[in-house]
Amino acid sequence: MEKEKFSIENLPQVLNTQISPSISDLFKKGMHDYRHHDYNGAIEIFQSIISTNPELAEAHVNLGDAYFRLDQTQEAIDCWKKALSLDSTQVSCYINIGNGCFLNNNVAEAIKHWLIAITMAPDHTTALMNLGAAYEQLKDMSQAFKYYEEFLKYYPKDGSSTYQKINSKVTKSKKVAEHNLKSGFYYQKRNNLRKAAMCYLNSIKAYPNFAKAHLNMGSICYMAKKYTHAIKYWKQAVNVDPTYDNTYCNLGVAYEIIKKYELAFCMYTKFKEMGGNSYQIDERLKQLTEFLNKHPGVVGKRLEKADEFYSKQKYTESLWEYENYIILKPDQKNSFEHRINELKNYLNPVFKAANTAYEIGNTCFSQGKYDKAIHAYRRYLILNSDGEYKTIVNKKISDCAKHMGKTMNSFAKAGR
Repeated sequence: MEKEKFSIENLPQVLNTQISPSISDLFKKGMHDYRHHDYNGAIEIFQSIISTNPELAEAHVNLGDAYFRLDQTQEAIDCWKKALSLDSTQVSCYINIGNGCFLNNNVAEAIKHWLIAITMAPDHTTALMNLGAAYEQLKDMSQAFKYYEEFLKYYPKDGSSTYQKINSKVTKSKKVAEHNLKSGFYYQKRNNLRKAAMCYLNSIKAYPNFAKAHLNMGSICYMAKKYTHAIKYWKQAVNVDPTYDNTYCNLGVAYEIIKKYELAFCMYTKFKEMGGNSYQIDERLKQLTEFLNKHPGVVGKRLEKADEFYSKQKYTESLWEYENYIILKPDQKNSFEHRINELKNYLNPVFKAANTAYEIGNTCFSQGKYDKAIHAYRRYLILNSDGEYKTIVNKKISDCAKHMGKTMNSFAKAGR
């Protein structure tokens, strides 16, 4: 696990605040003591600053850092929480609170704070690495590999031991999974379903984020009339790759067989929303609608499940159930839109952050602030190098450079 290191990046924020020169000098002294490992001295100074300037979030941050270095974890967490109550943009506080919770064996609370951190900074490698390690400890390797791969995407490829260790773990796991996946294809084509299933299970065990392994395993279970197992694998396939519409159709059929008619209705609806077209599905939706009208109580169970998963911080499952609920109760969409967007942002923070950077770039471009526009556009490319606006963004950067060149030329001419 990594801890956010103390940084003097807070200093400019403090000096820009309306404080007395004596407090500014004290702050510098506290940071000096911290950098030279005099943590007790730093604590005394930051406590003194807070006694007269309790609104200075940075003082609470640094006080927490000093406590943490002395293994006074709970005192550190309390300081960082106080800092967040004064300034909720302190990403390092969320990460450090997560670190403290993890050390206190509260993994769920640690994950919660690290997830908040990456909604604010999706490319923050400390948070991403810590999430990977936490989920690995919980034996949720699907989530662990997801965050490890995000870490590798953003971490400098500098040959450091940290990068090499995680890269080796991911690379070796994927290689084993790919070998077993190919073997599964081989046996399944020859109708040797037992061996195919063993290969797919080995693939999933090694690296659980290949959707095809889950899809094919689900199909084998379905043929064996193990419908609840088929549903488990198909649901995971959707979590890994939600773009394959036939998976929703398969889920709908399986849910009907086990008489989970409300969920069958949701799956068929998602199938149609993704462009799936089938007269038989239209007929099934009509019949299922009649059932739901006669049994309204089953709809409420989906909301109960969603709330239960949310309270347990099982965000993937929670999002699944909330989306099902608003399919069943479309009039409730506005009531749960905020919760659904919150969960989507937890699970895919890059999308929102990248689009925000794109919008900032466009705003700066329209205002003629080309240097700031370039910074925002580059931020978009860092977060989402293959995003839908990639071509547009590259052209915008080029246009900004041209405008800046013209501006510089006009200054040069005016100076002659």
